[in-house]
Amino acid sequence: MTINILGREFDEEKITPKHKMFDAEHYKDYRQFLLNTPETELTKMPIKHAYERMRFIGQEEQSDYLKSVGYVPPNQRPQKEAPKSSTGKPVRVYKIWNND
Repeated sequence: MTINILGREFDEEKITPKHKMFDAEHYKDYRQFLLNTPETELTKMPIKHAYERMRFIGQEEQSDYLKSVGYVPPNQRPQKEAPKSSTGKPVRVYKIWNND
């Protein structure tokens, strides 16, 4: 199904992320189109796509804010080593109470 947004046509099946015919290139183009659309044109746009535009703007602002306050994603943090005793063997932190 083709939708028309401000004179630009998009295939709705290719811009819906959960659809089996989803195409990342079309979605990227759709996203850039919405982000580059001036706010004065929002009243002419279907409400669903105006909300999507606001969601995309919020995602960009959120990632910029997290970087500015020094947030580091868990997969980019340095790995912590487990504590070891002076003999180099692992040490139990808690006592096991079942016949040990």
